[in-house]
Amino acid sequence: GSSAAAKFSTWENRRKWNDVPEVADLVAAFRELKRRSDDLEADVVGYSFGAHAAMEACRKGMIHPRRLVGLCPPMDEIAGLPMEAIECPVSLIYGDQDFASPAERVLKMRGFLPDNFEVAILPDSDHFFIGQEQRIARVVADRLL
Repeated sequence: GSSAAAKFSTWENRRKWNDVPEVADLVAAFRELKRRSDDLEADVVGYSFGAHAAMEACRKGMIHPRRLVGLCPPMDEIAGLPMEAIECPVSLIYGDQDFASPAERVLKMRGFLPDNFEVAILPDSDHFFIGQEQRIARVVADRLL
């Protein structure tokens, strides 16, 4: 409904990412984790728009996770942004049939990402990983261990 329309509008208008509610929510959650346990390390896993929001929060130094896994972040949105500020290991995972970030574009952009970025393209997968919940859970878990 209106929430999806608001997200689409936000994305299309490319508002400042620190004004996007999802970034503020993520930052608040990290601050709360830090308040509860100063030595706690946390990982972040985000999907699509959420993966981009998480990358922006990391890029701008708003959060410092141990590791970041982004499932299908929109490659066109992250292309050209200075990702060197993200210091943690980053895994970006796409499907080879992703309509939002076609594999050809993902492969082309991979060369412009810093060394701490891994890009994986899963065969027989789309943007939603339909019917592949167990597979994508294993792929993500492998990157967090």
